[in-house]
Amino acid sequence: MRKFIFVFISISLLLSGCNSDSEIESSVTFRLDEVGDSGISGTAKFIKSNNTTTIVEIRLSGTTAGNIHPAHIHMDSVQEGGDIVITLEPVNGDSGASTTTVTQLDDETTIDYNNLILFDGHVNIHQSAEDLQTILAQGNIGSNTF
Repeated sequence: MRKFIFVFISISLLLSGCNSDSEIESSVTFRLDEVGDSGISGTAKFIKSNNTTTIVEIRLSGTTAGNIHPAHIHMDSVQEGGDIVITLEPVNGDSGASTTTVTQLDDETTIDYNNLILFDGHVNIHQSAEDLQTILAQGNIGSNTF
């Protein structure tokens, strides 16, 4: 009986030290496909930081050092096109990476992780701030991936 109580207390203490909110990372990764012959593709990973904040990490291969590529979340699917709703940090051509903390749309409407991963939108990676018309990589996100 003492052995059972010792095991029960040990397990209880172990479990009480675990905080599932901080130890389990919630994330969804969306594919970004090459457009035309850009040679650039990668992923956009949406990571739940807390109840109101999402971290969007873009990781691309094929970028060139010295270039900066604007990145945005647009309304609707890739096939439909749509207006920019969230401006992301530009992708650094040296690293192919960008990290943005998202709590709201560009119009200041709040958006949390759960709504962002289901959002009717797509991500575009553009050639440059001067050439937003040339898209290097893009991919559907949220409800457009089902």
